[in-house]
Amino acid sequence: MSLKKDLRLKKRAQFLNVYSKGKRFNAQYLVIYFLSGKENKLFGFTVSRKIGKAVKRNRIKRLLREIVRVNVDSFPDGVWYVFNTKKIAKNAEFKDFESDIKKFLNWLNEKNFN
Repeated sequence: MSLKKDLRLKKRAQFLNVYSKGKRFNAQYLVIYFLSGKENKLFGFTVSRKIGKAVKRNRIKRLLREIVRVNVDSFPDGVWYVFNTKKIAKNAEFKDFESDIKKFLNWLNEKNFN
């Protein structure tokens, strides 16, 4: 099972909108951009070529999508999210990404960004 296609950001303009108008959260392995005030929650994933070849990048995106799929109800509605990996994420594992996303969710609930 994977994250549903209708929950994903697909267009470049959507990503650029989140980058330019949204807020940013820095974690150890991820930089998470988010933009509130939207009609539904959508998720985007980017992995730089600095991380490795396509096989490695796609594996990291699959891991991130799975973490989001499992925790999708924890994310507030009406927000677009973009998950960017840092160069250090080259050696990260599932639990590392999961802890970064959990930290982000805790921080988001503390700050109450909606």
